[in-house]
Amino acid sequence: HEFFHIVTPLNIHSEEIHDYDFMNPQMSAHLWMYEGCTEYAAQHVQVKEGLMDFEKFLDVMQGKMKAASNYDTGIAFTELSKKALDEHANQYGNVYQQGALIGMAVDLKLRHLSDGEYGIQDLMQGLADKFGVEKPFKDEELFDEIAQVSGFPEMKEFLENHVANAEPLPFEKLLGYAGVRYRETDIDTVLSGGNIPIGYNPRSERLVVASTNQLDEFGKALGFEQGDELLEWNGTPLNLDNVQSVLNEFKKSLEAGDKVKVLINRKMENGKKKKKKLKAKAIEVPRERKDVLEIMPNPTPRQKEIRKAWVNV
Repeated sequence: HEFFHIVTPLNIHSEEIHDYDFMNPQMSAHLWMYEGCTEYAAQHVQVKEGLMDFEKFLDVMQGKMKAASNYDTGIAFTELSKKALDEHANQYGNVYQQGALIGMAVDLKLRHLSDGEYGIQDLMQGLADKFGVEKPFKDEELFDEIAQVSGFPEMKEFLENHVANAEPLPFEKLLGYAGVRYRETDIDTVLSGGNIPIGYNPRSERLVVASTNQLDEFGKALGFEQGDELLEWNGTPLNLDNVQSVLNEFKKSLEAGDKVKVLINRKMENGKKKKKKLKAKAIEVPRERKDVLEIMPNPTPRQKEIRKAWVNV
């Protein structure tokens, strides 16, 4: 990420950044480009150069979608940028989430308009060639400059809608250009892990059941009690480092009805702890997923072409 700042804002920046007044700072409206596109570039280069597989890249961008939803989605990004030091200071972290998603959206929009021939890297190079280290652009003219440099007038309206205004990015359409299916919400089933709120006992250095208030049917069938120390899950020792991977593997490898055994330490009435083996049959439960990204199994020739140009796969 830091390396790619050699592109923006070093070579592409507005007058506010070029003549930055540290005593009386005036923010630019375009943190989406300075930080967001830089963060996007830091992720995108890895998949495009084969350092990260496509599925992992989509997982990263899906994570940014989920993280962005924790911020105020009703604030236009240009407004967030201009007021990032005061009124919207608590929204600044979104430049690395929604900002990166804007970068991806711009890339995909350009790839679509150019039949795969032109993307955000080309745009940034064009802007850097026109401006560079010593020549800033006017903040209010950037969208016009992008339309002119790219040769696609449609980009101005796109940026006005989704950056200067708070209109949601059309992920379904944009990702669809590259043969990626986007669903805002999706319901499927998954093996339950009991919905156990897991805590940690630093004295014993063991994971514990922090509460039983949220246990689902499977958690209740196992018979967890608050304070139980989790020792093994289906024969695999549990610790702070592996608990998530063990539960994930459990959900992948077993089927509903398979026997599950959990070894615990439970505090008895006399104050001593005793090992106890809890048993139940695995149960499937519904799961709601948000911002689901899936590679289409049978993309069209054009989708393949756009995807190849976009991420080189």
